[in-house]
Amino acid sequence: MTFEYRVNEVLKTQNGSTTKEISETLNECPKKLYTYLINNKNYMFENDLWYKKKDAVVITFETERSWLDEQKTEAILKAYPNVWNDDVTNITLRFVDCSILLESISRIVAFINQLTFHNKKVTADFTSCKIPFYYLCRAGVFDLVHKSVNVKPKVKDCASEFGSTKTLIEFGKIAPYSTKTELPKKLQAAFSNFTNEELARRAFTFISEFINNIIEHSHTPSAGFAALQCYQGKRQKIQTVFSDNGKGIINTLRAVLKDRYPELEQKYPQDIPHHNAELLKEVFTKGGISGADDDEYKGRGLGFKASADKASQFNAKITIRQEIFALHLTYSDGKLSHSDVTFNLLKLNGTHIVFDIYLD
Repeated sequence: MTFEYRVNEVLKTQNGSTTKEISETLNECPKKLYTYLINNKNYMFENDLWYKKKDAVVITFETERSWLDEQKTEAILKAYPNVWNDDVTNITLRFVDCSILLESISRIVAFINQLTFHNKKVTADFTSCKIPFYYLCRAGVFDLVHKSVNVKPKVKDCASEFGSTKTLIEFGKIAPYSTKTELPKKLQAAFSNFTNEELARRAFTFISEFINNIIEHSHTPSAGFAALQCYQGKRQKIQTVFSDNGKGIINTLRAVLKDRYPELEQKYPQDIPHHNAELLKEVFTKGGISGADDDEYKGRGLGFKASADKASQFNAKITIRQEIFALHLTYSDGKLSHSDVTFNLLKLNGTHIVFDIYLD
């Protein structure tokens, strides 16, 4: 748990506490605590008491110079459920000494944009995380962020051309309701930089499916995006992400489940929390379930399963992030070997998918 999370937990039940009271509860040095609080815009000091501000939130992403991955990102965001409250109008995301994995970049970009959709004033502060900032800037990540967001430092004029270097993240916008995109082929080409042409052709299937799904079914007026990067380490892997700010797979299916698939509606009643995760797993492992808004839906609904089947040909992991949960599917030796779910995540609209394909 971050220091800020621990302080927030104290002020959640004791909003209006002295420095001594907070330090005793946390077993921290009062001088260190005071220095932290006085320099944090999240808190105000009145009549010798500390209060957590209601209209402003500062979310600190600090990993002590290690990678900011999906699990750490979700744990940090989960500590701030009040960001969606109407009385919270100013949100700052502060990054300190951390390198950011692609899976986290996709969540953070979606989170920032959705905050702006709710008329929040958002600041993304990278002043204590400059090397990753320059990398993200050069990759064109901030082209995906809503123009109202205050990015610190100022974004340099260094947005990349697509595919300019093998080591750079490949980002591409996915315009809703567009009829044609070259993005799958471009990502396939990037994929082939790290593996052979045969594996790249297999990867093209799931890349195309998820991009087309964002175009056709996300029901969002804003652009989604896809991105790819290869990571070295104990296990070399290619990570591909697909992200949109729409209704999400589950919400789209729930709207039609009773009329189209009454047996599934009966099998997975909506009022039981884990049923949405089980329904989502069935979408990916059995297929034949479609929320498509057309009369030909009976012939559809196999795309996600086909993509998962392609993933099973690799040693792969698929993570599907929905509104408040994430489903993880792990494949090895041509079959699903493990699945698990993370529940009670911070609300995030849309569908955010991560494909990890291991090259060993």
